[in-house]
Amino acid sequence: TMVFLRTSLNGTAPIFSEQDNPASFAKSQYTRVLTYLYLAVFSLLQLLCPSTLSYDWQLGSLPLVTRCTDTRNIITAVAAAAAVGLLLAAKKATMKKPLVFSLLFLVLPFIPASNIFFPVGFVAAERTLYIPSIGYCLLVALGFQRIVSHLNKNQNCKYLAVLVLGLVLVISSARLVTRNTVWASRETLFRSGLSSTPNNGKVFYNYGNFLRDQERKEEARICYKEALRLWPSYVIALNNLATVTDNETDIENLLLKALHLDSGHTTALFNLADLYRQQSLCAKSKFYFSLCLSYPDCLPEAHTLIAQCSQRVIVTHSPKIQTREYPKINTRTTKLKMLDKCNNMSQSDDQCLK
Repeated sequence: TMVFLRTSLNGTAPIFSEQDNPASFAKSQYTRVLTYLYLAVFSLLQLLCPSTLSYDWQLGSLPLVTRCTDTRNIITAVAAAAAVGLLLAAKKATMKKPLVFSLLFLVLPFIPASNIFFPVGFVAAERTLYIPSIGYCLLVALGFQRIVSHLNKNQNCKYLAVLVLGLVLVISSARLVTRNTVWASRETLFRSGLSSTPNNGKVFYNYGNFLRDQERKEEARICYKEALRLWPSYVIALNNLATVTDNETDIENLLLKALHLDSGHTTALFNLADLYRQQSLCAKSKFYFSLCLSYPDCLPEAHTLIAQCSQRVIVTHSPKIQTREYPKINTRTTKLKMLDKCNNMSQSDDQCLK
């Protein structure tokens, strides 16, 4: 029912790209299955020990499991054995209903995010563990109750068990408090991703966007280049690297490369057309503006800039009137900045909807 309702909102099933969930685009069925199994176990480990958390797990955050000799398969096998053990324990348990309820609360809410029935638009996400964490907490409570019932005759061991549980709660609370500080600002959030998921090109891309907004272009260039090193086909990173590059030849090459990877990328089409307009190459400018306008999400300024380019050609051929200069590509229009910020998590939802 939830899947039907979610699909009916858009009219069609959502479309994801390779960077959203690389495992879903793996050519080998063997690789997909092994990776999907490990991702489920990875989420379980996040409940057991949330030592490494990230606001984004896309791109190369978690490498694909491509071989049976991959050591991560051992973790998957151990988790499978533990799951079988819990099922057998549930059959023999005296408190069967609470145990079954806990297991169902742990497993069922996670199934839509497990890639079992359909691919999802992420590699891993802590938000998918909110409801399953309720079942996990119930399991911990049931397990602790069972341990204490066996230690009734040994008060020292009973006190030790309570002390261990209290210590775990204190450590987990401290982890919660320290993690909350990461969300204090865009800068702290994006910087945290650099250390938690250093193989994720998107965290470098997001931090590059922040640095670009702060006019720290040299540092932004470094972040964009690192994002492209980790994910060479990252089209939007190529486009944004062009916006912080000074050499016009390099800008052109970056935008052409972006369009070679994705010919329908409207922001790259717009920027390349605007670059040609500033260079008085109006034939090329009109061609790329026309391509951009063939897509519904092209900026409406394209119509105005085409007209300006035409006026500039007329003025250039008139000996009595001076040509008018237009801004460089690095000086972006207000709406283009707004579109970039909405696409790149740099603007609040309310402002993007205006």
